[in-house]
Amino acid sequence: MALGAVSLAAPFRRVAVAATGGKTLRGAFMILDTPFTHSGDVDWEDLTKEALWVDRAGCQGVVWPQGSSSVATLTKKERMRGMEALARNLQGKRTALVLGVQGKDIPEMLEYATRAQALGPDAVIAMPPTSGTSMDDYRAYYRALAGAVRLPVFLQTSGGAKDLVPSTDLIVELAQEFPNFGYVKEESDPLIERMKIELEHRPVIKSVFGARLGDGWLYEMRLGLDGVMTGEAMYSDLMARIWDAHEHGRADEVLDRQVLAPAGPAGRLRQ
Repeated sequence: MALGAVSLAAPFRRVAVAATGGKTLRGAFMILDTPFTHSGDVDWEDLTKEALWVDRAGCQGVVWPQGSSSVATLTKKERMRGMEALARNLQGKRTALVLGVQGKDIPEMLEYATRAQALGPDAVIAMPPTSGTSMDDYRAYYRALAGAVRLPVFLQTSGGAKDLVPSTDLIVELAQEFPNFGYVKEESDPLIERMKIELEHRPVIKSVFGARLGDGWLYEMRLGLDGVMTGEAMYSDLMARIWDAHEHGRADEVLDRQVLAPAGPAGRLRQ
């Protein structure tokens, strides 16, 4: 069947992707925006409220700090404090917590990864290192991460060195080598082709997520993706309902709720 002709009722292959605490790494995962005060400080109370809203709205995951969290502008102290606050306030909640541990190089990444492991989230996520110049650099970076954490590791395909995207061969290789790899946040071109390759390598590839503000989420769900990971926490209730309708085979309701998704600067109407 041609890609454009995928049926709304097309079956998809589920893979057991249990995280720590029995949570599954599938569904609507919201990357938190980092709130700031007028003085430019991080508003820690508001960050916690945002995370609790995502949980209360029914989303399956909270992610911080990534691109939508203004991670590039955060200091090391701010990142560490935020990880600690989220781990403390989401303890015992239904939603999974995924902490971002990327760094510009291996030593910086290991500082965040070591702290995250101690805090006990459900998973971690890492962009490639911006200092990388080859797939071998990326390979060494993610191998070092695999040695630093026992948690599931999401490999984000964007955000690394300019014009150097982790290859699907590397993603599969790492998943074969390390049991806590095989979780992917895919948002690099050619997008659909990459997603199809990753899905074809189940079960070693355990979980594939889309991103990009959920622009292609409806179609990606029909391909068999495991969820979306994106910075739309303000629409958590809507995102959670879309996923629930999809999981229960209510295709018409999925379409209805996609049309309700907001358009404009904070969100784009999804097709």
